[in-house]
Amino acid sequence: MSLSKKWKLYVLHHSHTDIGYTERQEKLKRYHVDFIQQAIDILKAIEDGEHPEWEGFRWVCENYWQVENFLANSSAENIASFERYVQAGLIDISLNYLNMTELVDQDVLNHKLKEGRNYADRLAVPLDSAMSADINGYSWGYADALAENGIENLFSCIHTHHGMFPAGKKHNGFWWEGPSGDRVLTWVSDHYHMGNELCLVPGHGITYLLEDRFNEKAAVSDFSITEDRIYQYIGKLDSDPEYEYDFVPIMVSGMSTDNGAPNGRILERIKEWNERHGAEIQIE
Repeated sequence: MSLSKKWKLYVLHHSHTDIGYTERQEKLKRYHVDFIQQAIDILKAIEDGEHPEWEGFRWVCENYWQVENFLANSSAENIASFERYVQAGLIDISLNYLNMTELVDQDVLNHKLKEGRNYADRLAVPLDSAMSADINGYSWGYADALAENGIENLFSCIHTHHGMFPAGKKHNGFWWEGPSGDRVLTWVSDHYHMGNELCLVPGHGITYLLEDRFNEKAAVSDFSITEDRIYQYIGKLDSDPEYEYDFVPIMVSGMSTDNGAPNGRILERIKEWNERHGAEIQIE
């Protein structure tokens, strides 16, 4: 497929938090503590010279709730490792507290957002973004609450089976202005498992939204499927006269499920892609 420009595909490696969907709350708290620990263990292994093919691994804590539970249920040594990786930029923290209903009032919202802000300030790390997935709408006051707590950016991944895109389109960047006049730079992305749909995780590709000739094979996640799907996906954006950018961000989970563990093998696929196709579409 011929593209009109060179593209950058930004991949955000995370675990989507959905309390109650795959397990009850008390189990999921333990799962997400363990996911952060697994990310730490992967980074330590890379430092020790193991898995050089995973060099470049990054992990994003989708919300501060995950971090809050990790801090309350981990050893001092593991917390120190976590904070070292956060300060090094290898683990990122979204300052959104959870994927919240719009019914949460302003006092509670500000209280929980402030906890994440205070933690970031204590570590002296310049965290200024929030991510939220599987939520198709927010109360108008949410923009004000984010801005009030020093959160300048919101990255939102929708769920298109139960709603549609704000302003009628996905991959849309805009300034969201709250009632007070404060505003947050907002990006509405695609479904939060789009990276899995594009088969960026060996053995954990899925077909949930995309419909193509690979539907029966998608769970195998062959590299040939990755090639076809990424070129088709980027090609549609490239030919869209309303899409003015040369990049697109997507999220990916280490497993094809909500509440999924980190997976270093994503880096193997990204490196193979960049070696073969990075001159046209670079993945970072």
